[in-house]
Amino acid sequence: MSAACPVLAGWDLRGDPGSRGAVLWRQFWAPASTAPDLWSVPFDAAHPATTPNTLNTAGSRVRQAFADAVQRMRALHLPLDEPLSAAQHTIVSGPPIAVPGCTGNEGCYDVVGGSAARPLLGDDGQFPPVTFGSSFIMTVDLAPSGPVARTILTYSESADPSSSHHGDQTALFARRRWVTDRFTERQITADPQLQVTVVS
Repeated sequence: MSAACPVLAGWDLRGDPGSRGAVLWRQFWAPASTAPDLWSVPFDAAHPATTPNTLNTAGSRVRQAFADAVQRMRALHLPLDEPLSAAQHTIVSGPPIAVPGCTGNEGCYDVVGGSAARPLLGDDGQFPPVTFGSSFIMTVDLAPSGPVARTILTYSESADPSSSHHGDQTALFARRRWVTDRFTERQITADPQLQVTVVS
């Protein structure tokens, strides 16, 4: 287990595709998070914002979950610092797309997931394909000159596999790219990809 400690110490604490340590963490945390002695400082109703805290590394179930995580990755011949992009994908069209995010009990805002029946690494060294999570995301700056917005539709714009929009925004989401929204007539007409359809 000593080889795994530097991996978690060097993890960027994110669920980005390039995050090394995220795979090992999830393999450990999913079973460890159910341990009754998970925290050294248990929940205190008088301090709900700061408790529980401090992982109980002396707890037998916590230690066993950590050992099991390392053993499982070794058995799959995976490096302990396997990047998340090697294990977490979604399949929209064509080859799998490595997407960011983490499961609901890992504590991140960008929640994604697949089969609840198999939340851990399968025999193929992969997490279940991502089938749910973030959908429409928007950030807006209400600037004096007018709204400035960025959006992303993570599951893309079309359910039709033959459409060019079937996986376009999923690919953008995987690269942490956003779509610039246009509000004014001038912004709309300046869009080089503008297409106008007149319905009579």
